[in-house]
Amino acid sequence: MWPAPPDAHDFVQLFIDVDDVAAVAKRVVELGGKVIVPPQKLPDGDEMAILQERAGISFGLKCAMRE
Repeated sequence: MWPAPPDAHDFVQLFIDVDDVAAVAKRVVELGGKVIVPPQKLPDGDEMAILQERAGISFGLKCAMRE
C-alpha cells in the first residue's frame, strides 16, 4: 500500500477488508487493542488503519473505495 522507510527491516502486514475502518478500529480499542496508525484515506480513495491486538500482533484494516 505504501513503501516502508529506507531503514525499515523486511516485514509482512496482514490486512483485513472491512466495511467501516473507523468503526472496526474503535471496537478493537474497546476490546483492549490499540491503534498504531489511525484510520485515514489513501490517495486512491481507499481507507486503512494499522492496529495491534492485546497480545501485540499488528494487523491492518482496509476498506476499498466503493463506487
